[in-house]
Amino acid sequence: MVLGAAFGEGILDEKRGNKALLFGVIRGAILNLNVFFGKLFYYNEMDLILFHRGFMHSILFFVLAAFVLCWLVHKL
Repeated sequence: MVLGAAFGEGILDEKRGNKALLFGVIRGAILNLNVFFGKLFYYNEMDLILFHRGFMHSILFFVLAAFVLCWLVHKL
């Protein structure tokens, strides 16, 4: 999450201020939140790891997540 905050601060301009940090933290945390939500669907540790390292780290997910996050940032 710290890396995401630093990235948000470095990429976004100074007009956004602390929002850049917040968006960076959110973006850094989203990738690992699926571990907590995956436990609701997968009871086997191997399936949980495959879900986390499989789809959630795929290029398809990054493209889809980029559009969703850009839309959310635009609305905020």
